[in-house]
Amino acid sequence: MNALPGSPAIEAVKRRFSSAYELIYGREPEATFPTPLVPREMPWRATIDYIFVPAATGGQGKVAGAWLAFAQPADRDPSLYASDHYGLIAEIAFVKDAGG
Repeated sequence: MNALPGSPAIEAVKRRFSSAYELIYGREPEATFPTPLVPREMPWRATIDYIFVPAATGGQGKVAGAWLAFAQPADRDPSLYASDHYGLIAEIAFVKDAGG
């Protein structure tokens, strides 16, 4: 989304959806951008990436876990990261609706 927590875009999304990471940890990650791949003169770090799930799942889905991905550099090159953003992963368990 490339938008900061609390921004109008994120607040609009959160009226119908919840952040998977925030559901697990009670807050967003410290930062999803930039990774060390970005030159050090970057003036800020922030969370601007999310995985959103329906806020009211009606019992059909539950976030079982969430974590940052690609937070370590390549084994053979400590300056090489998968992206300029850290990835997010969420494990979501879905339960079949009993009504159909």
